[in-house]
Amino acid sequence: MKRRPRFGWFFLFAPSALLAFAGACTGSSAAPAPDAKLPADRDASEQARPDASPKVDAGTDARADASIEPPVTLIDSVGAAIGAITFAGALCEPATMAIARSNDRQRVTVTFSTAFSSAEAPASASCTITITMDVPAGYRMGPLRPKWLGEATRSRVSHVYWFEDGATTAPVTEEIAAAEYQYNDHPDLWSPVPPACTAPQRVRFSARIDATVHDAESAFYADSFELETSWRGGADWERGCDLRKPFRAPPGTVGDWCAGNQKRPCTPGLGCEFMLTAIAETQGQCVDPLERVPPSEVGQPCGGLRDIACAGDRVCWRRSQVAIDKGYLGLCREHEGAEGAACDLGVPSLPCRAGLYCATSLRHRCVEANGELGSICAPELPACKAGLECNAEHCRVPKGGQKARASRRERDRP
Repeated sequence: MKRRPRFGWFFLFAPSALLAFAGACTGSSAAPAPDAKLPADRDASEQARPDASPKVDAGTDARADASIEPPVTLIDSVGAAIGAITFAGALCEPATMAIARSNDRQRVTVTFSTAFSSAEAPASASCTITITMDVPAGYRMGPLRPKWLGEATRSRVSHVYWFEDGATTAPVTEEIAAAEYQYNDHPDLWSPVPPACTAPQRVRFSARIDATVHDAESAFYADSFELETSWRGGADWERGCDLRKPFRAPPGTVGDWCAGNQKRPCTPGLGCEFMLTAIAETQGQCVDPLERVPPSEVGQPCGGLRDIACAGDRVCWRRSQVAIDKGYLGLCREHEGAEGAACDLGVPSLPCRAGLYCATSLRHRCVEANGELGSICAPELPACKAGLECNAEHCRVPKGGQKARASRRERDRP
């Protein structure tokens, strides 16, 4: 199984070698790994939402008006602010972890760099991630949507969740022969009931993954753990503190977001239009299917529920026939792909313009390739010239060749 590590792998071998790390891996870290900001991969409305939700007026218990549905703008902003993060276990020794929080502190991605295997199988290892969060006054946080990503061979994997001073979910266990895994969970856990609903509350949420490798050929890789605390991102929330009645957004009007983890509908007569494709957590936009939209230029949306045309003789390219059948938006394109454009893929399948090649093994993209030093390379592209080799998708000088060149330069120096 080939891996492309995010940064240098830190290998653990159990049980004998694990003893050397016992002291460092059985407790929580004193300080989390340095933070890094997530890329701005959200739309403008998400990035503009405030860091904290409006507080309930002092002396007013939110339980009294919990049945009132909050305005949608308030719902969009609700989320817990993520604070300290600690790690425990051989799979997540603090020195091997990286943490990235969103600007509003309502989303976090934890990246691993640990591979677990053992010459003395079966052997087990685990990782517990504990996240401190601040819940705004007047609200209670319900089931979150944690996500694990990784890969395993002949391993048993289980995961479990709990709130401090709260209930614990039953472990979910899976035997993996050889495959990548992705767990998109929605554990039925509510944060503890606060002593007073009118005050902010600090809670601690823990997620643990356990891995057992069965033999010397087994291996377990943890890639990342993700958690979003915002309502729009998929977490359940209630206005009030002991009702277990998650609030829902009213149906969206034209221009509002729709679908996503919260499955927000559009008002009757409107449709939820998606760009290129849609998966469970994808959010679309409410549109009027009868709206007449001017033809789009190259690179602009086309098709969709409104059947947007392309200007001139451009074509509307979609990722698949399924995308066309479901009314997803496509992109207006020329009949031949420029450098970086998709090729031999989608509907219609478009070729690359003259002088470019379709690199089907490199994400089906049109590329320039000539076999010279630095050129992109792949089995379906021109071979690297004599004295070069294809390494990491580019024609490069072999390591031995680099030394020889350096030696000749030194020898020829006056």
